[in-house]
Amino acid sequence: MTYTETLGLSAFNWHNALDNPPRIGSQEHDNLSYKAKSWTTCACGNQCEVIPRDSKGVPTDFELASLGIRFSSQVRDGCWIDARRTLKLIEIRANYLITNEHNCNNT
Repeated sequence: MTYTETLGLSAFNWHNALDNPPRIGSQEHDNLSYKAKSWTTCACGNQCEVIPRDSKGVPTDFELASLGIRFSSQVRDGCWIDARRTLKLIEIRANYLITNEHNCNNT
């Protein structure tokens, strides 16, 4: 389950959103930018719930939090290719944290 889902929200498919990005400056772009800057709906929020977070949902892992901030800025600025690359890095870092620090995948 994602962190977003633990808050009663629907997970958001960032890959789909970035594959068909909105026109920069449009209402859709504003909505996407809002999702990207909120820790509950951003790319980090759509990762596994076991990743440690503070009370605002910010990952306590510095590298993951930094990637989330970068991702938000790239979405805001309409840098779609860079945002896709950062999303992949977020997924890699989240998987590392889940696998190596939380043993979610080790049953």
